[in-house]
Amino acid sequence: MSRALRPSLQRVLRKAFGDSALTITRVDPMSGGFVSQSYCVTVRIAGKEQKAFVKKAGGDFLGLERQEDRLSGYLLSQRAMDETHARPRAIGCFRSQPRGFVENISPLSAEDDLWQVQEYQAGERYLARLLSRSRRHIEKEDRDEIHAIVEGLVRVHQTKTGIRNPVQRASLYRRALRDVLTHPEMTLMMFDQYLRKSRILRGSFRDAYLIEMIRVAEHFGRHDRRLALVHGDFWMSNILFDHKQRPFFIDYSRFVHGEPGMDVGEMYAAFVWLAFEHQNPYFQELARYFVDRYVRVSGDALVRRTAVTYIGFTGAAVEAFCQHVPLATRRKFLQHIFKCLQARRLVSFSL
Repeated sequence: MSRALRPSLQRVLRKAFGDSALTITRVDPMSGGFVSQSYCVTVRIAGKEQKAFVKKAGGDFLGLERQEDRLSGYLLSQRAMDETHARPRAIGCFRSQPRGFVENISPLSAEDDLWQVQEYQAGERYLARLLSRSRRHIEKEDRDEIHAIVEGLVRVHQTKTGIRNPVQRASLYRRALRDVLTHPEMTLMMFDQYLRKSRILRGSFRDAYLIEMIRVAEHFGRHDRRLALVHGDFWMSNILFDHKQRPFFIDYSRFVHGEPGMDVGEMYAAFVWLAFEHQNPYFQELARYFVDRYVRVSGDALVRRTAVTYIGFTGAAVEAFCQHVPLATRRKFLQHIFKCLQARRLVSFSL
């Protein structure tokens, strides 16, 4: 972090913790995140040190060209964490200006810096853990991890939303399905900014792929009674294990409320991608076991179908960011995603 930003960060943290004497003792950059710069910040409060996780809206817009888009993203993330009573807890969203901290966040200017402050919790990323293993088939350790992850996800999905108006519930549900296509960070942005030169998602297949995504959103729109709290970006990189091997989730994003299958579908598609990328049935078995376990714990058999509401975006994101993987592998993965979209359900595949 540049020295010029440290005074702004200190003002933000003093406001967040309600301590005008708070001082920053250490700032450690953290990896990950496309639209935010992340830091683990050590502060001294009343003679004691504690840590905070801080995100600052970064220079890679990824569809969030308007300052209001970025603020909306942080506020939605905070609302999701608040409503699910998630830990680590969100502390607040703030803006700072070169002239000093401004509490009123409206209207925004291009010179404003936007921040989100959360509790800091150390953990090991599930993705790193999976990639460190040299296995061809799942073992008891894998099943135990999936059990714990699924139990946490089901708790999120079964948390009461507090939204009782049936018209509002129906509207929010259909909005979430549309947002998979139209949200500033999602599918249409991906096609516009990253997939213009794709060798797979082009021509008639590109058109058919997007048409199926639209049809999926329309097809499942009638299931609005399923509206639930959702994570919004549920995959292995946003799942961490603490020192007691308990999973916790980070980076709630984009939706707050939506279809539970969106979270299940993203995780499933991420497992499937790893299976194709590494040509390893281990990840294929994890994909199957994760969905089966979710159905068993939640009692939600329809999720095998509604999971396709999100996977079209996952396919596009993989094609955008995994160009280093051989073309034939990416093509086979996208063809599987397309078959699921067409079938309106998760279908089996072979490596």
